[in-house]
Amino acid sequence: MTKKLLVKLIALVVILLAITVSVVLYFNYTAIHQNTDNAYIDAKHYVIATQINGKVQQMDVKNHQHVKKNQVLFTINSDAYTLNERATNEVLQQRQAQLKLAKKTLKRDETLFKKGSLSENDLDTAKTNVDVATAANNAAAAQLKLAQLNVKHCTVRAPANGIINQLSLEPGDPVTAQQPLFSVIQNNSFWIKAN
Repeated sequence: MTKKLLVKLIALVVILLAITVSVVLYFNYTAIHQNTDNAYIDAKHYVIATQINGKVQQMDVKNHQHVKKNQVLFTINSDAYTLNERATNEVLQQRQAQLKLAKKTLKRDETLFKKGSLSENDLDTAKTNVDVATAANNAAAAQLKLAQLNVKHCTVRAPANGIINQLSLEPGDPVTAQQPLFSVIQNNSFWIKAN
C-alpha cells in the first residue's frame, strides 16, 4: 500500500468513526431530551366574578397590572345593599324586642299558672309565642348576616398575588353574580405544556 492510499484509508476510517459517534450521540440525546414544535406556556389563573348583581362604581386596577393578594380590584355601588343592611338591622331589633317581651310574658304566665290564676292552654300559648319569637329572631339575624355579606361583596379583592388579564370592565358597567369578568394570573405559577 502506498502512503497516499494509507492516508485516504485512515481518513475514511476517521470519517466513518465520526459519523458513527455522531449517530450514537444523537440517539442518546433524543432518548433523554424531548423536542416538539407544539408547546405553550400555561399558568394558574383565577377567574374574577362577583357574588352580587350591581353596577361597577370604581375600578382600582388596569389590565396587565401587578396586584397583591386582597388588594381591591373594583367596587360595586353599595347604596341598595347598605340600605337593605340597615332595614334588616331594624327588623332584627324589632324581633329581639318581641322575643324579650314573649319571654317576660312567659315568665309572668308561669307564675300565674303556679298560683292557679292561668289555664294550661294560656301557658302553652305563651310558650308557643316564645318559640315563634325565637324563630323570627333567628331568621332576622340570618337575614342581617346575609345583608352584611352582600355589602362586603361590593368590594372585589384579588384572590392571590398576580397580574390582571383580559380586563375590559369600566365604571358604570353592569355586573351579574357569577359572571366571569376577567382573571388574575398567579405569580410564579407558570409551566410549559408540550404535545
